[in-house]
Amino acid sequence: MISARALYGILSRHGFEVTLASTIAQALDHLQIAQPDYVLLDLMLPDGNGAAVLRHMRDIDHAARVVVTTAVSDPERLREVRDLKPDAVLHKPLDVNLLLMMIGPTN
Repeated sequence: MISARALYGILSRHGFEVTLASTIAQALDHLQIAQPDYVLLDLMLPDGNGAAVLRHMRDIDHAARVVVTTAVSDPERLREVRDLKPDAVLHKPLDVNLLLMMIGPTN
């Protein structure tokens, strides 16, 4: 399985400016000062359910496109996330080539 740090390196090498937030709190702090084009969001974060970040983004009409990554298979949790209307939900193990196609310059 690909780690956040490895994904950070891959995206950086492909020319993306990447900021890593390891917790919900860090993500929410960063969203107060930045306007990213994309947010790659894991549902399982050390301080809780990453869907809280997506819910916050929807509440404030944040313009970033959101790609949720998850190993969660519970239908109820996945329904909760889909109800928040992310741009995509990618299941782990993450297909990095698919992710790059989704967020590449042609999109």
